[in-house]
Amino acid sequence: MITEWPQDVLVELPWQRLPAVEQHRVVVVPIEYRPDSHPEQNDEALPRKRNSGTWTCAVVASDHPSYPVGGHRIVVTAAEIARGRRVDLSAVARL
Repeated sequence: MITEWPQDVLVELPWQRLPAVEQHRVVVVPIEYRPDSHPEQNDEALPRKRNSGTWTCAVVASDHPSYPVGGHRIVVTAAEIARGRRVDLSAVARL
């Protein structure tokens, strides 16, 4: 689980753990955060969402045919980033 601010950190997305989906590994670098838009009010409604918003990410390692490596950008929810796993650069080199 990612607990720190994930910008510029290698993160393996939790997609391979979904039982109904084909197993793939995708590692991204979160680049830019965009918070969820909130209605015109000062106080956020309760209960508050944890890890709301989205991240624009660069794909740095992937075996998924729809998310190739090579400068491609994808938008990932902050919740998916938080459920991801921090990756050591040496582990990505083995992909």
